Amino acid sequence: MSKRIKLVLSICILALCLSTLTFGVLAAVQKNNQIEGEIGFNADNCDVSISASVEGAVKEDGSANNANLATTKVTDNLVWKIPDVLCFDEKNYPTIPDIVITFVVTNNSTNVAVKVTATLGPAIPTDHVSATFASTVGTWSDTDGITIEKGSSATITLTISLTDKETTLHATQGSLVGFNFQTPTNS
Repeated sequence: MSKRIKLVLSICILALCLSTLTFGVLAAVQKNNQIEGEIGFNADNCDVSISASVEGAVKEDGSANNANLATTKVTDNLVWKIPDVLCFDEKNYPTIPDIVITFVVTNNSTNVAVKVTATLGPAIPTDHVSATFASTVGTWSDTDGITIEKGSSATITLTISLTDKETTLHATQGSLVGFNFQTPTNS
């Protein structure tokens, strides 16, 4: 082979190696398992305030996504849009930390207790993730929620765990979770 052909082949192989390396780096940085959506609140004749924070999630660029949603009084219907996409932090694959959304709910009423229930929305695909609620007030019941006494607060934690690490979970718009606040009939 002539020197010219060897040089051209060497340059082609170098270009192929660089493109493979670039593709590998981009694939490693890209976050594939994502959750995106809204959190809805419905207060039926209740005087409640709520705040929230997100932990364990990253943004699409890999930086931390520890969003905080300021304390807001819930009147009738309220919808919060989670800022940025919530990506699972896959840098230590196969160990992937959970995404935890912590809600602090305050019953501002001095007269009645408030019953809090929650329903997972379609933006949390239960075939790829598991989502569980916990509370600082009693034991969370998926059907009955919890009751917050008058003038009290409760912390409700939504833990989202990636259960299917092999299939890509693309973000879908829609409801992540819907909270319902109402006065129990026995108050």
